[in-house]
Amino acid sequence: GFVSCLLEAASADQNDVFTIVAEDILNELDKKDVEGFVVTLKQRIEKWKDFFKNPERKQLSEEVVIGLIGELSVIEDFIEQEVSCGPDLWNGPLKAAQDFQGDMIAFEVKTSCSSQIKTVKISSEVQLDDIGREHLFLVVNRLERDDAFGRRLPDYVSNIYRQLPNNKKNLFLAKLKCLGYDHDNSDIYTQAYSLKERFVY
Repeated sequence: GFVSCLLEAASADQNDVFTIVAEDILNELDKKDVEGFVVTLKQRIEKWKDFFKNPERKQLSEEVVIGLIGELSVIEDFIEQEVSCGPDLWNGPLKAAQDFQGDMIAFEVKTSCSSQIKTVKISSEVQLDDIGREHLFLVVNRLERDDAFGRRLPDYVSNIYRQLPNNKKNLFLAKLKCLGYDHDNSDIYTQAYSLKERFVY
């Protein structure tokens, strides 16, 4: 009376990336009724096949870099405040409703390089859906291009990686890789930014 699906990693040294792929597939299946399972499963597997088909990743767009820096700056704050579970809340490439999710708390992060931020774009109403959670925060960051004194995307990545426990380092890099960022090619990211303002609602 039930259907089962077994996802298995072919190689143990790919466990971190496999964890992300499997979690993404399971999250999508969780949203569907039974009749939609097989179709959804095929769609997600095809999505990841296309993603990994070309190992040569293009450089992330400036917009994506700015958004990623905003999320990484929140992870840095978690680490600085000794919130040990903070980095685990980051959804990375899973494209969940909010950028950071726990059982009872969530954070949606918006980042811009505008001279001043009067509005932010909410791509879906579910980003601000707090049903089932005690707290939902909207974090708004304002960055400024600052090649002289600012920090590049790889600087944020290296700083976080250095401070993470050893058992969480590979998963962090795997999440970045699934977003299209390869730390081995970090020298292509030359633009630097400074965090000028942060508003939390």
